[in-house]
Amino acid sequence: KKITLDDFDSSILVVNIFFASCPTICPSLNKQVQSVAEGYINENNVKFLTVTIDPESDSIPVLAAYAKAYKADLFKRTFATGNKKEIYDWVYNDLKLATEQRGSDFIHDDRVVIIDKEHRIRGILPTRAKTNSERIELIRRIIDDIENLKYEYREKSLDK
Repeated sequence: KKITLDDFDSSILVVNIFFASCPTICPSLNKQVQSVAEGYINENNVKFLTVTIDPESDSIPVLAAYAKAYKADLFKRTFATGNKKEIYDWVYNDLKLATEQRGSDFIHDDRVVIIDKEHRIRGILPTRAKTNSERIELIRRIIDDIENLKYEYREKSLDK
């Protein structure tokens, strides 16, 4: 089904880009996003959006199989595709990802973007690590950013 950012209005959103045939960065990135998503299974205000940057190859059936491998429905994780130009414009101009590769025909980035309920970027965090301990620390940073946003929203609701 067609989605827009408005579908995530009441949620903190963790966004990453990938392509299904990627043999190196994307599987590791998606495993780390999945590790974070598993911790938020019972929280409706935190969602995950994984967008392909290769819509010509990553058809809906390809994305469905990829999402099934990560049990995406169970963990409130949406895998999405769309028009390549619109995706690339969004990635470059709104998410501020892959800026060092601008101008190439194919972008790649191993970072996740934390977006608040007002659609503002609140963090752009790396996921690439050399060791398991570094990987755990990077996952912890993503969780910390999400928890800080949850705390900020809780404080705002208490002020009312």
